[in-house]
Amino acid sequence: MPFHFKNFSIFDDNCIHKIGTDGVLLGACINSKSPKKILDIGTGSGLIAILTSIKFNTLVDGVEIDKNSANQAEFNVVYNNLNHQIKIYNSSIQYYANTCNEKYDLIISNPPFFNNSLKSPHHNKNIAKHTSLLSYGALLNSVIKLSNANLNFWIILPAIESIIFEKLASQNSLYLNFSVKIFPNPKKNYNRRIMMFSFESNQLIETEIYIRKEDNTFDEKYIDLTKDLYLSF
Repeated sequence: MPFHFKNFSIFDDNCIHKIGTDGVLLGACINSKSPKKILDIGTGSGLIAILTSIKFNTLVDGVEIDKNSANQAEFNVVYNNLNHQIKIYNSSIQYYANTCNEKYDLIISNPPFFNNSLKSPHHNKNIAKHTSLLSYGALLNSVIKLSNANLNFWIILPAIESIIFEKLASQNSLYLNFSVKIFPNPKKNYNRRIMMFSFESNQLIETEIYIRKEDNTFDEKYIDLTKDLYLSF
């Protein structure tokens, strides 16, 4: 059965990365001025590609290294009647960056997170969740190759990894313009961070989102951010 959002539906049964709060929040937070073409790196089920294609009514390319996930993303694109706007490529982003002639002004990624944590015995899960085949340096190099001068690059990472990535991005002349720290609730520290980088050193805008309040109900800011997506809000 698909997961139903307000304006689209997603099947994820053949994907390594299942639909989760990270992808939904990243897609909901993205704010860009009329992007001409969007690139979704590690598209998985196609969630962010579909979400942003509808949100900005523009063309999106999704790149996914896992064949089963790429096939399911293609299915979801057709299922939602968006095959005129979205193309899915089964490829590593490194190969895609070296062979593609496109330049994008909006690039998005919900990438492999973990550098040194214990790996799964399942090879495909390691590809999706660890940086073994896509280091942060390789990701940044690919983003720079595929971007134009007006780039907005949005990414979501765990708290510690986000600090590492921010430093590495700065060394590659990508400046942090926007930062959202995501807290599970007021009693816990933030565990995810959404960041937007560009080639312009603008004043940094920082904000926070709490998913739930102390009484375990959803926080009003989280509801407001995702109300156009979730059927329950």
